[in-house]
Amino acid sequence: MKSSKISLFVVFFLMSLSALLQATTVFGIIPIVDFVSQTDREDLSAVSRVIFDFITSIGFSVSMISLGATLVVVILLRVLINFLENYFRFKTIYDYLKIFSVDFFSVVVRAKIPSFEKNSYGKLSNTLTNETQKMSAGMDALMKVVFSFVTVVAFASTMFVISPALSILMAALGLLLFFPITWLANSLKTYYQKKYVNNLNFLGDNTYNILSNIKLVKGFGNEERSIKNLDGNISGLRDSIFRSSLTSSVNATLTEPLIFIIIVVIAYYSQNYLDLGIPLLVAFMFSANRLGLFLNIFFTSLNQYYGYIPSYRQFFEIHSFLNQNKERMKGEKLNELQKVISFDKVSFSYDAKNSVLNEASFDIQKGEKVAIVGESGAGKSTIIDLLMGFQRPGGGKILIDQKNIEEISSGSIRNIMGYVPQKPTLIPGTIRENFKWSKEDITDDEIIEILQRTDCLSFMNKLEDGLDTEIGNIGDKLSGGQIQRLCLARALGKKPNILILDEPTSSLDKKSEIEIKNLLENIQDITILCVTHRREIVEKFDKTIFLDKGKASSI
Repeated sequence: MKSSKISLFVVFFLMSLSALLQATTVFGIIPIVDFVSQTDREDLSAVSRVIFDFITSIGFSVSMISLGATLVVVILLRVLINFLENYFRFKTIYDYLKIFSVDFFSVVVRAKIPSFEKNSYGKLSNTLTNETQKMSAGMDALMKVVFSFVTVVAFASTMFVISPALSILMAALGLLLFFPITWLANSLKTYYQKKYVNNLNFLGDNTYNILSNIKLVKGFGNEERSIKNLDGNISGLRDSIFRSSLTSSVNATLTEPLIFIIIVVIAYYSQNYLDLGIPLLVAFMFSANRLGLFLNIFFTSLNQYYGYIPSYRQFFEIHSFLNQNKERMKGEKLNELQKVISFDKVSFSYDAKNSVLNEASFDIQKGEKVAIVGESGAGKSTIIDLLMGFQRPGGGKILIDQKNIEEISSGSIRNIMGYVPQKPTLIPGTIRENFKWSKEDITDDEIIEILQRTDCLSFMNKLEDGLDTEIGNIGDKLSGGQIQRLCLARALGKKPNILILDEPTSSLDKKSEIEIKNLLENIQDITILCVTHRREIVEKFDKTIFLDKGKASSI
């Protein structure tokens, strides 16, 4: 981050230097015009006298070659500065793109689970993949605004030195003609770009919902409806970006003729009311032409920057919200479960009206296999969410070895846990990569041993590539039972103290359910907490916790 700030400072310094050299080029033209027109010494402009004297002082005679060489040296120096400026500008832009992206992803993954309810997948995904790129493009546009503005000021200063009267006239005309158009164009650009960003968010949500539920879409025969909905999203996207682009185009198109009008007025006024002389008039008009060019760049870049403002707003709004709702990363470090997990009069509700848990109390001893049962909505999965720190209790305490989990870092709690969610999911990649994702330093021998314990070798040995078998997106190349067993094996590969299972057999057939039940029976020396509604699973556990009307009882 520090190096990026230094690069940003270097960019602005080089921009200022380049702008100064741009304006200096004008003074190289005046002596050439004086020399070509063979102006007498006493009639030379002050600029020409200074440059003629400089050339003579270094041992050269004043000629077209020496004057041209002086101008070429200044231009080459400006080109070198421009190259360095571009190098540092691009480096800074893409450094900040990385900073924006990594920083945003960091606050997303460290945010509390409930905070995701206020920010949809499409909005988060769009911000990370699209809006951060627009922010870096916005930085580029802002740098161009600064560069062109400094250059305009440099040329305006040069013109003021040549003729204050013409400079004031030009400034007045510029404000009169450009200010209303620029204000309107920038306001419209911001408005349409905000709509564009919102449409991208909706498109991301719609695409994700369709693709992640493609079997459901096809099962209900809703392909055409999905296409129609997507078409509506993209139509809105097209309309907003079309209007935004058209606004920029109109603004850029009007700039050139307006500048030409100003130059014509300046030429007319100079001819009829001032006596500048040919060299100074040429220099002034050249400066006016260059100023017009950089004014065009200024207004175009400013309009582009205004178009990126909605991206900045969305980024910082989400970033600020998630940062204020980040998980508890600090606190005592938990290395293992030594004795007991205690829920002491724990209450929880998702809203003010509906209480899920009401002073629920129970203990889970180290090494126990505990089943949590109850009606749908009784709070079974909530127990897991509270223990893993996904949710916080509204009342009461959760203790691990007599330590309140509010005083323990969430990361260290989860580090001693293996987790199999209600919808078991494998990450895209190979079987080995799934185990490495759970425990980075796990060896192939350890993976094979766990696969054998969980009866996964029976189907894995039939796979041609073994551990290097690509299991497909979300494991769609495997059966439900195979995915469930692999998810259990992956959780055990972490060598956890506590194994958390949320309805591990809910979507399995009878045969697969029996296989999972047998696997759980054979697991030793690990505390198991299992949410289930299957009687066959409950019968094999040491303790059952019943949840009813917010209360907990155990047998």
